[in-house]
Amino acid sequence: SSDQTNFNLNYIQVPILASLTAGPVSIQAGPYVSYLVSAKIKNVRVDNNGVPVNSGSTTGTELNREDFSTIDYGLAGGLALDVKGFQLGVRYNLGLREIGQGQAASFVASGAKNSVAQLYIALGL
Repeated sequence: SSDQTNFNLNYIQVPILASLTAGPVSIQAGPYVSYLVSAKIKNVRVDNNGVPVNSGSTTGTELNREDFSTIDYGLAGGLALDVKGFQLGVRYNLGLREIGQGQAASFVASGAKNSVAQLYIALGL
């Protein structure tokens, strides 16, 4: 077994997307900007297959937000399907800014950027 470290950076994100629609399907693309709300680190003991081992060794620690870039930006793209007042979609967000800015974050997250895959349901108003 070994230890695995998971970073959980929580953002409020504002995408600015253009949409090309053909019938009920739309293709979306554009930039996004996001603001870092919190940063946590979690250490988990895992077996050789990467499966968490329930050994009570899970720990969570609040990180200094100052060690991470407060503002993130990047590109987003996805597909959506309009169905009876709802929208089902998938989107990928590619961060363009390195997330670490302090010495501690640069050591553990050197060159790291956000990469997010989303599956969503939206309600039309």
